[in-house]
Order: sequence, then structure tokens, then C-alpha cells
Amino acid sequence: GIAPTAPVTGPKTRAKLTQLLLAAASAPVSPPPAPEPSPVAPPAPAPEPEPAPPSVPACRTRPVPAEYPTIAAAISAACAGDTVLLADGTYTEAIVDVTKGVTIRGEHGADKATIAPKFGAALFISRSVSDLVIDGLTLENSSGFAPVEVGGGPEDAITLTVRNAVVKGVGAGISLSGPGGKITIERTLVRAVAHAVTDAFTGTVALDHVTIIGGSVGYYLNALSGSHPVRNSIIANSTEDGV
Repeated sequence: GIAPTAPVTGPKTRAKLTQLLLAAASAPVSPPPAPEPSPVAPPAPAPEPEPAPPSVPACRTRPVPAEYPTIAAAISAACAGDTVLLADGTYTEAIVDVTKGVTIRGEHGADKATIAPKFGAALFISRSVSDLVIDGLTLENSSGFAPVEVGGGPEDAITLTVRNAVVKGVGAGISLSGPGGKITIERTLVRAVAHAVTDAFTGTVALDHVTIIGGSVGYYLNALSGSHPVRNSIIANSTEDGV
């Protein structure tokens, strides 16, 4: 048979092996493959925007007749806190049952702006209202109604101020009744033939710097309760009683 070949050994073999080992050690090592990226969840949808609050009409001065043909039209368009400003002249429409806290003012005072309806009161309030102001107007009537009549039912509360005004009544002047609230009359002249001021209001009626001229009774207080101060005022020329 054939004898097996003996392994080759010796310095040459060892040198060759050393070269191979050194070459393997210096060979560049490829980095491991990058891991597959994890799936990313899509961003959550943005929340729906909240609806805008309803618009509120801007409070401002509403001139009559420059912008509104009538007092009633200006009051209808107004919001609480507005001023309905009346140009000089005589208005034959009454101010009736205003339920908004507005100011109705004569632009140049009571000598220039007059409310004089052909029938009934110039100012008639029979429903609840807060912070209604009548300023710088002449209030007249041409019938037996008082130019200013304020009343109301058991549930009504009325807060009203009449200032810098002139009230002229062919009969009575100011007639006040109703269950509650506060009525202030200040810096006002009242002229009448019958009772100039009749007060049956069970809330508060405050007269301050009021001049009452004429009438059978200047100030007729007929309220069963409430507060009724009269300050810095003049009552003169009544045919029967001043108070």
C-alpha cells in the first residue's frame, strides 16, 4: 500500500500561518446590519376647534332720527347700556314698556326735545326693567293721562331714573304705582293741574332737587309701604295741599 503523507511542519509553515492570522486580524470587520425600524404610530388627529361664542351687539349711542327713524326702532336695536339720543324736535310717539336698561336722552336738553303723544302717557312703564334712564326731555300729554305713568304687576320690579326733565300735565303730572323697585326723580320740573305727583309705589321713590308747581296737591303720597324721601325740593302754588 501507499504510506500516509507526514504533515508538513517547520519554520516556513509556521511563518505562513502567522501571516494568515495577521491578515485575518487586520481585515475590516463589517458592522452588523442595522435593526429594522419599529413601526411609528401616526399622530393623533388635532381636536376639533370649539365653536365661537355668539356675537354680542356692540353697545353704543343710537341717534334718532339720523340713524333710526323712530324711538321704538332705536330701542329695539339697542342693548343694555346703550344711549338712545334724540335730536331736537317734538316726537309724537310714546315711550312704552321699555324692558332694556337704556338711557333715552335729549341731545341738547329738555328745552329742545319733547315727547308729546296725541293720546296717552309720554312715558308708560308697566313691566320689569332695570336701569332705565330718561334724561333731558320734556314729557307732555294732551289728554287726561299723566305724562309719566309707572305701574306693574305683583312680579314686576322697576328701576327708573328721570333726570333733567320737564313734566307738563294737563291733568295729573306723574303717577307711580307698583310692587317694588326704585324710582328716582332728580333735577326735574313738574307742572300739573290735578295731583302733580301721585305716589302709590311700594318700593323706593326718591325725589331730589325736584320743583313741583301747581296741581290740586303737589305730592300725594298714597303708598302703604316703602321708602319715600323728598330732599332739596320745592312744592309751590298747589290749590289744596302741598303734600
